[in-house]
Amino acid sequence: MPERGRRRKEASHQHESILSEIFVQQILHDAKTYLRQYDGLPPTLFAQLDNGENLYMPLALPQTHEEKRVYFDVLGTSLLSFGKKLHEAMLIAESWYVEKTKENPTLTVLPSQHPNRKEAISVVGRNALGSQSIFALQPFGRDARRRPVFEPLQIKEISGDFPTAFYFVGLLDYLFTGNQKVLH
Repeated sequence: MPERGRRRKEASHQHESILSEIFVQQILHDAKTYLRQYDGLPPTLFAQLDNGENLYMPLALPQTHEEKRVYFDVLGTSLLSFGKKLHEAMLIAESWYVEKTKENPTLTVLPSQHPNRKEAISVVGRNALGSQSIFALQPFGRDARRRPVFEPLQIKEISGDFPTAFYFVGLLDYLFTGNQKVLH
């Protein structure tokens, strides 16, 4: 009997993950509408706190990777200083990408400088423990009037222990720096 009551209490504290394909598709629907209307998409952070509260923050990202790293570290530390512990976070942004080909297996220049670059809406998300993540790429081209024409969505959900052979450090990892100090 006590076990049953405990499970109910634990279940009531669980929140719908923002790292689900369903949530990503909802966000991408809104992002595509915004891109069509304004011909651009500002980088936006979606975060879920450990209390289940969801945050939505348009970002003004600096230019260099080092400045972006500091920006995310300060943002995460600031949230923590206000008693807001991150549970999950997702970054959505308009970006450039280059498809890997047999002729071009490695990237030697930035995607924004590559002659075969393509536009996309990118989504990257992870949880505080680094045990769940989601990656999505919504490629698009432009029609004769420069309006976006969307291609099929590419999406990958990853659950499991990190680090794995496919794990890499990204900007969201710096957002969770303060959480890691609290967790350990």
